[in-house]
Amino acid sequence: MTRLMTIMITLAITMTVAVLIPALTQMETAAAEVREDSSAQNEGSCVDCHRDTTPGITATWEISAHGATNVPCTDCHGTDEQAAHDRKHTVDAERCGACHSGALADHRLGSHSKAMDAPGVKAADCTGCHRVAYSCQSCHSSHSTDPDISSRAQTCGACHNSDAPLTRIWASSAHGPLYAARGEPTCVTCHMEGGSHSTGRGMASSLPADKRVEQRGAMVGICTSCHAPATAIRALEDADRLKSQARALMDRARLTLDTKNQPPPHAFEATDAESRLLAAMATAYKAVRMGAYHQNRAVALRALASMQRTLASIKSRAETLERIKALEMRLDNLAARQAKSAGTDSTEALKQDLRALKDSLIKGEVSEEEYQRDKDALLDGAGL
Repeated sequence: MTRLMTIMITLAITMTVAVLIPALTQMETAAAEVREDSSAQNEGSCVDCHRDTTPGITATWEISAHGATNVPCTDCHGTDEQAAHDRKHTVDAERCGACHSGALADHRLGSHSKAMDAPGVKAADCTGCHRVAYSCQSCHSSHSTDPDISSRAQTCGACHNSDAPLTRIWASSAHGPLYAARGEPTCVTCHMEGGSHSTGRGMASSLPADKRVEQRGAMVGICTSCHAPATAIRALEDADRLKSQARALMDRARLTLDTKNQPPPHAFEATDAESRLLAAMATAYKAVRMGAYHQNRAVALRALASMQRTLASIKSRAETLERIKALEMRLDNLAARQAKSAGTDSTEALKQDLRALKDSLIKGEVSEEEYQRDKDALLDGAGL
């Protein structure tokens, strides 16, 4: 019986192999034909020419995963050669998602996908960085698929240093020397765990209370791949406290300048003394957050002290503006009483002198002490 079963099993295996081998051979032949067709398409219509016209781009593509598998250039750039050369065909995230659907789905869930929604982005022409919302090239470059490039901290820093110097903050944290010595952890280790393209996971500090607990748990889970849970929780709670102190200072500054319902300006958008002070507050606030949550407490504390100094300047500025406003009201009242008197000309001259003095103060041409001294002298000379 045993011998009979052995014979039957052997026959079954032989028959299966006899069926599978031709099928597998046929599949491999078809795949080879597809690869040859793709290679021929690239060689004939694109690569042969671009080896001369754009040799660097071509060399980069040839050693990429796309080049190694002969992905046709037309898959990304379209079949209209003239449109591709005229840059009328956009290789955007949707185009990449035709093949990389999982990465695109993750991207749509992350903070990068909302980058173009930030206030003032289009008006200030900030699309160089904020186009990450719709362009995979922002991180992956145009023709390279090397994950070692897209996952480096320097790649992230190309955009994330625009306000606060995040890369430098991170490099001088406890994680920075580890990266310098062994190449990890990188930004993606914590913010794009496991190769995910959802960059917002675990960042809970600015979320509503109902979502904060879930995301904080996610970040603790990421941290505990290297650290003890208690250590991770304590570090994040310490960062929360620093961030709350900075948020309180920021709110006081905006309330003082009556800009609570307006987003703080970027430094390059600030056009007057008040907006420059508020932009400085916003930059320092971001440095507090970046330092606190990237475990660089020294940077966070220095930025917090900077916010306190700037807030003092904002308060002083607000008091000065209030005094100017009160003075202008007095002058207007005086002008109204003397509108029909012989002193009208002298009153107008006094108003002009005081307004010129105020403008000098706002422009920083005179100090507070000089302004007060000259203002008193003008008023005393007018008998006021």
